Amino acid sequence: MDDQVRKSRWAISGRAILGVTLILVICAVAAPLFDFRCGAFHPYVPPPLAASGNAANLRATIILPCADLPMPVGKNVIWSASFQVAWDELKKVAGGGLPGNQDLVRRLNAVVLARDTLPRDNCYVATGPASQSFIDKINADMNARFPGVKPDIVPANADDVLAYAYLKAEVKFAHPFFDSKSGLDFVDATGVRSPINSFGLYQTSGSSQANDQLAEQVAVLYRVRGDEFGDSREFALDLDRHSAPAQLILARVEPRETLAATWKSIKEKIADPLNRQDAYFGSQDRLGVPNINFDLLRRYTELETDNDFHLLQAAQRIKFRLDRAGADLADESTALTRAAHRRFLFDRPFLVVLRNRDSGEPYFLMWIANAELLCAK
Repeated sequence: MDDQVRKSRWAISGRAILGVTLILVICAVAAPLFDFRCGAFHPYVPPPLAASGNAANLRATIILPCADLPMPVGKNVIWSASFQVAWDELKKVAGGGLPGNQDLVRRLNAVVLARDTLPRDNCYVATGPASQSFIDKINADMNARFPGVKPDIVPANADDVLAYAYLKAEVKFAHPFFDSKSGLDFVDATGVRSPINSFGLYQTSGSSQANDQLAEQVAVLYRVRGDEFGDSREFALDLDRHSAPAQLILARVEPRETLAATWKSIKEKIADPLNRQDAYFGSQDRLGVPNINFDLLRRYTELETDNDFHLLQAAQRIKFRLDRAGADLADESTALTRAAHRRFLFDRPFLVVLRNRDSGEPYFLMWIANAELLCAK
């Protein structure tokens, strides 16, 4: 009887050990997909929207149509390319830069946006009459290329010209990061601290297979050491070095006057080999990245109300999300302008030609250089 009891206990212990082993194996394999906290799995849930609606209602955020416009101090500043793409389409219709003495108009006209810089195979552009039939075509094209995306375009006068641009980009982390239990205290330019949700590596004192995978995924593009041991004064990270075609870069730097100048400075620092002397990321390094999620509409009323080319509507909607699973961008712009009704007035010297329609040479030619032969009013 004792032998049977001992055998039964050994069998139970063996099954328990096997069960614990299987759980540990599952945890190691599934760690990139689930956030393991205190013995509980937490499946991925996108963060809630931090901001939505009209961007004009936000106190400390602005969307700019050009990346070379001055950045207001202390404000979040967003630029995305779809409005420039739509503007470029209107430039083609106008046969060159759009008219106007406004500084913003001159800047938009001067930008040369190379199409190969836009998301590959994820950019749609259409220009035509602002009629219901043309809008139906845009909707059909968008549904075929981007299922579920329905442009918000209101039909207008069919004589008006509509330019529509849409771009989408996605970086899906091969190994999703962990949601941070404690979050981050974000310190803004004025020193105000705000507790926020964030993601990064799982903080553990020992080796972690999940952290090893995540650390290999992160690339340190450049780093400038801080005053304290282990601190970094400036740095730029690629959160998934294997992502393609889109690359997501985050850089903690001192801003320059414009977004374009800030990016230029970052590129120069990345290219400097002196900034890459310890450009590695270890599994015990700490990573904390804020969750970002917004859906904002920007009406460029300054272009709608002060222009020489009857711009009836200029709007851009940007949706962006960054969390432990990756980053998503959806950016669309519409620009509606009154068609330039062309003028054909023979109020300057002109030539008169008579010829047989089916033959090339004329039998009468007359150059009108003055009003002597013209009938006076």
